[in-house]
Amino acid sequence: MYIRIYKHKHDVKISRYASTNLNVNANVNANVNANVNANVNANVNANVNANVNANVNANVNANVNANVNVKVNVNVIENVNENVNDKRMQM
Repeated sequence: MYIRIYKHKHDVKISRYASTNLNVNANVNANVNANVNANVNANVNANVNANVNANVNANVNANVNANVNVKVNVNVIENVNENVNDKRMQM
């Protein structure tokens, strides 16, 4: 099904699939954001989750997600290393 627009004696056809493509892109982006947030939440503690969720929800874009993931991962690794060192000192 096409919509015919007559302008300057030219026949321009606009496909109804144009809006369908926009919807597909929107759904893909939403799913990617949901999966990234879920993975980050699984690996960090409750205090970090509260802050990460607030920041990501306020500014949902790719750059914010990348920065949050890097910072959270570094903090988690540092905390694990500190715990291991404490156990060795006690032994």
